[in-house]
Amino acid sequence: MDRKRLSIRLLMVAASAAAALLLVEGFLQLVDPFDYAAVEEREIFCTTIYRQMDAIALIPMARATYLGTEAVINSMGMRNPETTVEKPDGVYRILAVGDSVAFGWGVHEHECAPRVLETLLNEENPFPGKRVEVINAAVPGWNVVEEVMFILDESARFEPDMILWVLCINDLPRDPRDTERTGGSVPHWLMHRIRTVRFAWVLYLTVFDKLPPTLEEYVAMIRRKDYDAACRVLRKGVDYCRKAGIDLKVYYPFHDEQMIGFFRDEGIRAASLDVRYDEYRTKYALHRYDSHPNAAFHHRLAEAIWDEIHRFSAAESSSND
Repeated sequence: MDRKRLSIRLLMVAASAAAALLLVEGFLQLVDPFDYAAVEEREIFCTTIYRQMDAIALIPMARATYLGTEAVINSMGMRNPETTVEKPDGVYRILAVGDSVAFGWGVHEHECAPRVLETLLNEENPFPGKRVEVINAAVPGWNVVEEVMFILDESARFEPDMILWVLCINDLPRDPRDTERTGGSVPHWLMHRIRTVRFAWVLYLTVFDKLPPTLEEYVAMIRRKDYDAACRVLRKGVDYCRKAGIDLKVYYPFHDEQMIGFFRDEGIRAASLDVRYDEYRTKYALHRYDSHPNAAFHHRLAEAIWDEIHRFSAAESSSND
């Protein structure tokens, strides 16, 4: 009799728990207070446009939409209009390398910084007698290792006159501790179907795993990585460009004095935007749950790079005179 009573109680507890979970799931599906629909759209977008094997690469001819903007990948596996590998006569070619920021995550192709820069440079051209072409070779998720590998192995065939390296603080080589911290043990397909699972996972990361809630704490976490190792990788890219006679410009969308100092010590022009975190969140963040830069920030970034190129060209002309 006692066993029967215990079994009934356990069944009632299980049924109550299941009912509570169903209520929570229904609430998350219908009301979606945390905008999980946008998160799910982003994950589908990622799996549609790029693959991750030995290295992350965009899938040629893929296309996907995120937050109402379509990303179309060309036949060479770049988010760029179709172009020739060989540089045409009368063209000054800039090869933009970077991660999701330079790629133009969440903005239209004509609004991303490399394309805006191309337009600005052709409107007021510092390279007389030449048309400027900017090829966007950036790939979301790349870090400095993959960026340098591309510069060493792939850039030469495009015959660039300049490599524009758009670096971010999170482009440092991935720390194995990051993989342990973020886990990835919950399959995306499960989180796509059951939002309660996503909610529990985010709660775990936030409460127990102590994800950094502010930009300052995030930067502090990044700075714990091995900067010396990062500098060794970066120096390979710098040395390659120097030996190949390719003009290298480095731009940090977000200020990082330590890394800018590294490039200046190497004799490479590096600059950044000085944008405060509160200003960025209110004016330039793509979405309340996606901190990638919006179109306005891309325009500001392109204008800053344009100004830097013009100032350098003017200084170079004066020294030649």
